[in-house]
Amino acid sequence: MKTVSNAVIMNQKGDFKLRKTYDMVDVVKLLMAILIVALHCQAVGLNILGRLGVPFFFIASSFFLFKKYFSVSVDDQKDVVKRYLLRIFYLYLAWQIIYLPNAVSMCIAEYKVGGGELAFNNN
Repeated sequence: MKTVSNAVIMNQKGDFKLRKTYDMVDVVKLLMAILIVALHCQAVGLNILGRLGVPFFFIASSFFLFKKYFSVSVDDQKDVVKRYLLRIFYLYLAWQIIYLPNAVSMCIAEYKVGGGELAFNNN
């Protein structure tokens, strides 16, 4: 399997350009995502492998960020980081909004079970 290949993409201006794609990184990302789900489902025997997922995603994201960061001029580097952080913020915000109803319902259920008082686990 080729680890790096070329793909033709269209940029925002409508121009076509050649872009490197990292096929093996995509395969490993899929595998790590499955292992992280298995870890959260407490699958037997996948505990250590599943814990490799988060560091892998951190390293892969850093690789692609700095690849882009060092390929632009010094003046544009600040914009690259700003767009990256903004994108992460929007993703975080979206998932917080998606998770909010679940968190509220769990809090209400905990309140009802606790006899009208919120009980927090301090393990």
